[in-house]
Formats: sequence, C-alpha cells, structure tokens
Amino acid sequence: MSQSNWKEAVEEEWKRREKLRNEQPAPWEFPLNQQTYDSQEIIAMIDCLIDGRLSMANRVDQFEKVFGEKVGEKFTVYCNSGSSANLLAVACACCAERTEKNGYLKPGDEVIVPALCWSTSVFPLLQYGLKPVFVDVNPLTLNTTLENIKKATTPKTRAIFMVHVMGNVGCDEGMEELLKYAKTQNWIVFEDTCESFLSRWDGKVLGGFGDFGMYSFYFSHHLCTGEGGMVICKNQRDHDLLRSIRAHGWTRLHSKDFKKEEEKNYPDIDNRFLFAHMGYNLRPMEIQAAMGLEQMKKIDEMNACRVKSYYLFIEKIKKHPKYADQFDFITKFSDKCEPIWFGLPCLLKEKFQSKRNEFLEHLTKHKIENRPVLTGNFCRQPAIKKHPLCKEQAEHPEKLSGADRVHFCGFYIGTCSVFVDETGIDKIVNIIMDFF
Repeated sequence: MSQSNWKEAVEEEWKRREKLRNEQPAPWEFPLNQQTYDSQEIIAMIDCLIDGRLSMANRVDQFEKVFGEKVGEKFTVYCNSGSSANLLAVACACCAERTEKNGYLKPGDEVIVPALCWSTSVFPLLQYGLKPVFVDVNPLTLNTTLENIKKATTPKTRAIFMVHVMGNVGCDEGMEELLKYAKTQNWIVFEDTCESFLSRWDGKVLGGFGDFGMYSFYFSHHLCTGEGGMVICKNQRDHDLLRSIRAHGWTRLHSKDFKKEEEKNYPDIDNRFLFAHMGYNLRPMEIQAAMGLEQMKKIDEMNACRVKSYYLFIEKIKKHPKYADQFDFITKFSDKCEPIWFGLPCLLKEKFQSKRNEFLEHLTKHKIENRPVLTGNFCRQPAIKKHPLCKEQAEHPEKLSGADRVHFCGFYIGTCSVFVDETGIDKIVNIIMDFF
C-alpha cells in the first residue's frame, strides 16, 4: 500500500467510526468540551508509530519550537501533563544551581497562592517544604488583588504562584502592577496558565510575564495532546535544569557549557549517565507531540469558537423572558485583558445559594455537563486541612469570603472549541432558565 493509500484508508475508517458514534445516544446534550481531534491527528500519530519512535525525540523538539513561536518565548519544555509542568517549575525554582541573580527557594519559604486554584498548583509547593499562603479572590473576576497580596506578604515570602482562572488574567490590577510589586520583593513568579492558553494582557500572552509559565494540554483544555503540559522560562540555566529534572536528573540534555561544567566536577562518572539533580520521569511521548503539532494548526479557530460562544451564552441568558438577575457573570475587567475563556463560569446570586445543588442536578438531568469552578475554596479541601503547613489557614476557610462565594455559588458549563449554532445555544439556555 502506498503512503497516500494508507492515509486515505485512515480517513475512510475515521468517517465510518464517526458515523457510528453519531448514531449512538450522546452521554451529554452539551459537554464541557467537544472532541477537537480528527483524522489528521490520527494520521500524524500513526505516522509517528510507523517511524518506529515512541519516546521523546524530534517531534517533541519541533512541538516545543512551534509552541515557543506561538507564545513568543525562546525556552520551552514539553512534559507529560500540566500538573507535571507545575511540579517541574517548582522543582527548578528550588535548585541551588539557579543563577545567583534569580535565587532559589528553600524549605520554609512562603509562597502566595490564590485560594481559588487547582490541587497541583499547591501540592508541588508542599512536596518541596514550601508554605502556601492562601489569599482571597474577587468572586466577580475570579482573580486575586494586589491588596490581598500585599496583606499576605511577610519577610518569609519568596514567591507568588499566580493562577489564571478560566481564561481571565489572574490579578485585578493587571500583570504590570503585579510584576512591579513582585520585583520590589525579589520574588520568583510562577504563572499557572493551564486554563488560559493564548489569553493576553496588553497584547502579551499569559505565562510569559513571570519566571515560569505552565500550560496544560488535557482533553478539555484549549489545545489537546491527550495528556501533556509545557513550561516556559526566561534563561538558559533554568531551561537546562527543567530538561534535566524532566528526565531523571540527567545532564544529557544540558547546554554545552553547563554540561561541560558538570562533567568537569565529576570526572570519575561516565558522563553519559551523570545525574546532577533530583529528577523524575515526566517525559512526553512522540505521538503526543505529533498530535500537538496538528492541534496548533487549529488553535486560533478553536479559541475563537470558545470566545464567541461565551459572549453569546451571556447575551441570550440575559435576554431570556425568565431572566431576573439570577446570575453574576465573570467578565474581563480591563480593555488590556483579552481572555480566551476556558468555560462559562457563573455565580448564582446568594439568595439562590441553598438551591445550587438542586440547580446543578437539573443541568445534569438534562445532559448539560457542569463542574465547580476549579476546587472552590481550596482551604476547605481535606488534603489541606490535614497538612501541617496549611493547618492554621484551613481552620478558618470562611475568612476567604470571596473564594467561599465561588465555592458555594459558583459553577461552569462549557464553551466548546467546535462552535454550537444559535439554535443549540437557545436550547441550552432554555434548559438553564427552566429551573427558575
């Protein structure tokens, strides 16, 4: 069979299976996200397998390069998940081999984290003996504020772990003011951008403001490689360390000068198997990168669908005959902010708080997939209540009143990467409003 013939066969089989899938009852009338890959990604992954290469190689390098060009950053490290990206960044920031100018984190250092976050925005900090200090958020933007950050600052604060929630920019005052303050404190700045790929502040892509930016390519996220994540950083030394930590602490992928420096210090060790850092196996596979390269060709179109459906949902809910100000919607807070919305986050008005679970059951019953906004107030999670470094804050989660508002009143539904026509959106809006 010729090369073109096997690709045509894959195309035909994809169409056949797609038809069969469409004939089956869908588990959701409106899922959080629709399938975004098609026969082109399948062909690219099969091509990779036929080449005989599974483990990380040229396609990973190519995907890192294409991704870097898209976000405007030179130093990129692809890994096996967004959670691993967070772990990699924290592990790198704790390396004493970081440059003296950038410094490094040590056990006992405090790191400011918004209380509205994901579990793996916090767990890597705890794994390295760092103390998360949770700050409240503005429930109407899902962002923390500079005032909250300043109140939480102590002489032990050495970093901030920003979380850009649902596509929005993570600080109400914007990235310039946040970075200005962080610089006066000599902090390391992390940006968890797993839900905000290609969202921008003042034209610049989120993730590129701090020392480390982390992204996720899970199935429901803006760009999909099945599982996968990316870390971007600002200098060659961090890039070397990230790549080493990703692969067992190996020096194999260090840049020439750093590699030479390490090998000189340990002449009695075979330099092909020199392990200079604490590391993991967080490497991606070539087929994931092959998928990512195809997805990158579609990302602008998919993101445009997310944004369009987000604003159309809000418009149609507000125009619905039954609408009587039942919801607070999350919107951008500045013209400098260009969110690529991850979902449609909403807050039920507080008078409906007692009916939130009933409302979400109504959505589920009518096959509208829904979720809490991230984890709600993370200080209410049992893993935090059990941890000695978090015990004090976890005893009084109600002090984080903005995060609590999101916890008890918040939810989100999808803004699909494949556009749903207005008839479909009208149907979903009618189901939402039928509850009231």
